[in-house]
Amino acid sequence: MPDEGKRCMQRPPQKSDHKTLQFGTFITQHSSHKSDDTMQNIDELIDEIIRQSPSASREEIKGRIAAKIEAVGPGYLTERGAAFLVAGEYGATIAKPIKSDVSIKDLYAGANEVTLEVRMLGVSSVRKFTQKDGGQGALRTMSVYDSPDHTASVKLWGDKATLPGISELNPGDYIRISKAYIKEDRDGSLAIHVGSGTDIEPVAEPRREIPPIESITMDVSKLSEMQGDGEGQTAGMGASNLAVSGKLEGDITLMEYTRQQTGERATALKMRISGDDGVARRVVLWGKDMSSVPKKIVSVSPKVVLLGVSARMADQQQQQSMEIHGNDSTRIIIQDEGGADDSSMEPITIRILAKPPPSQTGRQAILGIDAMGTLYSVIDTDQISAAYNEGEIVECMPAQLHGANVVIDSSSFIRNAEGDVAASIPTLRKATTSITEARPDAGPSLYCIDCIVINAPDTREIQTKSGETIPLAEMVVADGSGEAVLKAWRNHARTLERCEMGGKYVITGVRAQRGMGEETDLTLTEYSVVRNVEDKGGAGSDSNAQPQPQSDNQ
Repeated sequence: MPDEGKRCMQRPPQKSDHKTLQFGTFITQHSSHKSDDTMQNIDELIDEIIRQSPSASREEIKGRIAAKIEAVGPGYLTERGAAFLVAGEYGATIAKPIKSDVSIKDLYAGANEVTLEVRMLGVSSVRKFTQKDGGQGALRTMSVYDSPDHTASVKLWGDKATLPGISELNPGDYIRISKAYIKEDRDGSLAIHVGSGTDIEPVAEPRREIPPIESITMDVSKLSEMQGDGEGQTAGMGASNLAVSGKLEGDITLMEYTRQQTGERATALKMRISGDDGVARRVVLWGKDMSSVPKKIVSVSPKVVLLGVSARMADQQQQQSMEIHGNDSTRIIIQDEGGADDSSMEPITIRILAKPPPSQTGRQAILGIDAMGTLYSVIDTDQISAAYNEGEIVECMPAQLHGANVVIDSSSFIRNAEGDVAASIPTLRKATTSITEARPDAGPSLYCIDCIVINAPDTREIQTKSGETIPLAEMVVADGSGEAVLKAWRNHARTLERCEMGGKYVITGVRAQRGMGEETDLTLTEYSVVRNVEDKGGAGSDSNAQPQPQSDNQ
């Protein structure tokens, strides 16, 4: 028999009464009927508990099993699953392996020889790492489910992580895992481990029906109800390995971070999605990059489906809020009603309203506006816009376009717009929005406001969960429509500190967020420049002189 590490996983063949699945040169044959192996029935489990704890009676153990099922709640434990928990109360260890097909809800830490049939949510890329002995290891993670309420993580190690056919699996595909072992992760959840002695294969003829992904996908607003019921600590249920949907609010951005365990630099995607309740929730997908999303999204606020994510409560700007976290196995599906493809990219023509200093990594944020009055948030990753200033009208070819969110890089072009287009594109003062019209659910993700400071800036230090201390500056601004609190975090706080009581300012790139109660707070972003109205010129007026804006974006 060839080395298992050389097996190549292929798509399942057509249905038949007897099927053969090819793994490179290794062939596995099995029929479509159930295995003759049988898992220990409940009486065998009780016999094993009594053998190890002779003082226990059969009636007493059955009573405890029934009580355990009732205490945990319906839908979480079979009698067998409850028997394993009860065994621990007697100090008994049930070491007999699970041999036949089981469900995710039956899994327990320490189980081995586990065989189960599931459907896939998502799969990660292969991550290489250095083992304790100095050798090179490989790990791939997968999210799977077998019912609307039960999901799990699968970890593929070594040669199993590099099976070529794994990458060809799609969300919803049936797979069969044989002779796996179960371990508890650091967060207390259970994970299915696939090592050298484990088989994993696609399934052409499922032994039982598992609901399609659409039936287990929930609106993101439902996560609050799930978090509130205190569930989510078991292997299959709660706030892990979920399928959620919502409406994309604003842009999808890329950030860098350092992995705590290895010290390696990695990337993550950030976005915000809202549900039926209209509340936008923060999403962070660790280990993902921009290759995970389409280059072009035409629709404004398209529907997004995230497969294999978790929900958690987090402190965000001094308030408890629901966040959604994923990893590199999370699958992102963007349902763009515009029906665009990457080949249909066209140049955009905008006036540069704001161009703060680039970040320390060289990332340049630009806020622009087109002739229709649409605000574009532009990220220049390769400094190709260095020669262009605020107030200029440019034409650029996006490398990535998501609604009004643009990425340009070395593959793009940018140049001064030809023809007499200046009169058709609004200046900054004409692009401003009244404070009361800047709302989290109004549509645009960013606004420009023309305001007066009515409460002097106040800065205080805030400690994050990680122990980091960061500055938060706040001041109250007003216009003819009303008032709002304007906030600035980290380096942006220094920008607000220079504002004066009674001063009039045009501020670009503010984001509207829900504050206390029904109030709306405004927050500075990387697209923000705070410009004193007394500055005559630039993007903030109808002349061509360049003002001296206030911005600390580094």
